[in-house]
Amino acid sequence: MTELETAMVMIINVFDKYSRKDGKGDTLCKGELKTLIEKELPGILGNAKDKSEVKNS
Repeated sequence: MTELETAMVMIINVFDKYSRKDGKGDTLCKGELKTLIEKELPGILGNAKDKSEVKNS
């Protein structure tokens, strides 16, 4: 597989890991998305300019 194909497979696998927690494998609820971002993209939340907005989202 190409690098891009490998990356896409990894993205899909991570999505599946978090989207199945509520029993619906084709969507992410707000809580699942927040958990995904916190665990898989910690730099996104850590570098947020307005921390209160992150908590309210």
